[in-house]
Amino acid sequence: MFTAFRRLECKKTDIIWMILAAALLAAGMLVWWYLPVTLSVKRDISNPYFATMDQKGNRYIINEGKSEVLKISGKGRITARIAWGDHQKDCFGEADEVAVGSDGSIYILDILWNDTGLGLSGERVLKYTSDGKFAGVVFENDYTDMMIMKRHLFSLVALKNEIRFAAVDPDGKGFSTYVLKNGHAVSALLGLCPSITYEGQAAIRLEAHQDLSVTMAVPFSIKERGGLLELDTAAFFLHLLELRRTGVSVPDLARRFHLGLAEGLADLALSGARRCGVRTVALSGGVFHNRTIALLLPEALARRGLVPLTHHALPPGDGGLSYGQAAWASHVLR
Repeated sequence: MFTAFRRLECKKTDIIWMILAAALLAAGMLVWWYLPVTLSVKRDISNPYFATMDQKGNRYIINEGKSEVLKISGKGRITARIAWGDHQKDCFGEADEVAVGSDGSIYILDILWNDTGLGLSGERVLKYTSDGKFAGVVFENDYTDMMIMKRHLFSLVALKNEIRFAAVDPDGKGFSTYVLKNGHAVSALLGLCPSITYEGQAAIRLEAHQDLSVTMAVPFSIKERGGLLELDTAAFFLHLLELRRTGVSVPDLARRFHLGLAEGLADLALSGARRCGVRTVALSGGVFHNRTIALLLPEALARRGLVPLTHHALPPGDGGLSYGQAAWASHVLR
């Protein structure tokens, strides 16, 4: 028995070798942790074209001659790679600009060249989830029936909770600005209005395609960001997209969207009212030209014990805003 114990005894040289092995293991762990920051990102970044950053410090780089988009964390790690070479459905042809929504969704301004390579066949704004999965085409201009030599979409930016961009008019004599909102994005995802020529066009089509017999809503969840409450639109869009992939009809989904939006806004208003200790909620803005929301939301608020105030003498949106501006100007000039 004692002989067996003696065989297990470590010599001084063995202890030295064990310490060296532990040191090498620790060094290997440090290399594994830190080298991606200093080497792997440098190795992967080649011929960068465009870069932007979100509120969390993640960086987004259009890389490899516009053929891929990298999402790089604040620690220097590549956390998402959206590449033309992956040949995903509706993957971009040439990434020209990137913007990041408040929910982490990634928007890519995509340029499509025609077969000759001398002109454009189209331009699009594509949406991806925060981890780089394709979520849909939210805006599209088709140039297949015209000769377009230069890009017309530009200045894709995230401002607060909106994604904005501008488009040069086809005659080159002016330009229009666009704001991607929930109704626009959902309408594009459902194939109802991939491009818009006037304000509210996509939302109007989405409302018109509702199946009013549907009573089930797509749920909206509420999350808190920086002390502010907001609807989780990313989860909502993914849920809607998954329902579409399973075969749910467009009219069914259009109705579910409106029902879900009304219920989600009512829950959001209830949470805010409780924080502020109030019961009255004023409803205004261009969205209330949507008759469905104008009918559903006050009812949803009343069911939650809140008192909704709606427009009667003046219209919501720009009409009421213009009247207010005129009234204030009259007061100032007196």
